[in-house]
Formats: sequence, structure tokens, C-alpha cells
Amino acid sequence: TRLNEFAAAEQLFDEALEIYANTIETDHAFVGEAYRQYGNLRIRQQQYNEAVTWFDKALAILLARLGENHWQTAATLSEKAEALLRLNQHGEAQALLDAAVPVLDRLLGAEHRLAQTAQARLEKAVGE
Repeated sequence: TRLNEFAAAEQLFDEALEIYANTIETDHAFVGEAYRQYGNLRIRQQQYNEAVTWFDKALAILLARLGENHWQTAATLSEKAEALLRLNQHGEAQALLDAAVPVLDRLLGAEHRLAQTAQARLEKAVGE
């Protein structure tokens, strides 16, 4: 995804989900993480509505399995907020970021890349 090789990334995500379907529970955190990464792929492809759908699927699993005070859940909230910002849904994005930023700051430190990105998204959501 980071190399903009979207077809290859999608193929790998599909393969991972197929392996998971045959080896672990359908609501395992690994499945939630794969959904999260699908959402990030869709953001990179500028498919923001589809990204929100993938993030919602990820959050359904991650919230149930890891809870709201886990860095993966908070990162997913932040990334969903990015898609919402791109869709000009600033209020909904801000609500997600209000929950995500303190968790990321506390668990990863305010200097961590994910925490800084979430903070920048929050500033954008509040500013518009």
C-alpha cells in the first residue's frame, strides 16, 4: 500500500483473510487488523466511503476483542476519521479523534507517528 502497488496489496490482504478464515475465528483481532489495512488501502485509492466501511468492520472486531483503550482500536478510529475528513464529515471525525488522541498519546507517547497523525487530524477537524 505504501508503495502505491494497490493491486498487489489487495491480493495480499485477500490471501491473509483466506488464511485467517481457515485457521482462526472470524472475529480474531488479526482479521480486524486486516480490515483496518483494507481501509487504509481504500484511503490511498481515494475511495473514502469504502474505507469507512472497512474501518467499521475493523472496529466491530477490535472494540470487542481489544477494547477502546488499545492502540490498534485508537489507530483505527483515527484512520476512519481521515476518511470522514475527506468526505467533509468533520463533526463525526472530531468525535472519533477526541476518543483516539488521548489513547494514542498515553499508550504510544505523543511523539509516536500514529499519535502525531491523529493530533494533526484532530486539528484539521476542529479548524474546519
